[in-house]
Amino acid sequence: MDELICGFQVVKKVASFMKIEPYNKLANIVSTQYQGLSRMHLYDMIEDYYNRMLPKDLTVIVKSSFEENNDLSLEIIRNFDDALKILDFTNAKISDNEIISLKSETLQRMKGSFIFDKKEIEWLGFDVISYGYGSLILDGIFMKHQYFEDWLSILNHNGLFNSNEHIKDFIAYYTDCSKRNIVEQLPFSNYGFDTIEVGRVII
Repeated sequence: MDELICGFQVVKKVASFMKIEPYNKLANIVSTQYQGLSRMHLYDMIEDYYNRMLPKDLTVIVKSSFEENNDLSLEIIRNFDDALKILDFTNAKISDNEIISLKSETLQRMKGSFIFDKKEIEWLGFDVISYGYGSLILDGIFMKHQYFEDWLSILNHNGLFNSNEHIKDFIAYYTDCSKRNIVEQLPFSNYGFDTIEVGRVII
């Protein structure tokens, strides 16, 4: 099936993500698991990248992911074959990672979009981010769950919103919590908040 998307990330599978500090604490607190985009894109190769230990072709892909997205501070890979190379490298020892697809109006306006028809996409839901910061769902509803209990019940089984219905109110509540230092102060961003639809690429 043809899908219009804006790019890919190679992130930790939720089971592996939930074993990493500080997210490993969530397993005993909330039953819903976060499956949004803030799951450590390129986590298993970033050290090798900075130490110049990656194969040349992978170095080019990672460098492009960083440099071409400096304006948004959200690293994405535009080419599926490149994302697949990264996935194969990171999963060589243990299958801890997966490819997700992303699309939003802001990403489409800033980076463009393209038709993807190589694999099926399982759409997981909508994440809410602040560019240059990350997911408000993860940082707020999950990491500060005691202040966001009413919001947790609204999320779907992937730990994301099913639609845009509640997102405006959620952003307003999160912003208020930020002003009261319940969550971290949000950095200034020219692009503000964005609602990004996240899908899992079925390999």
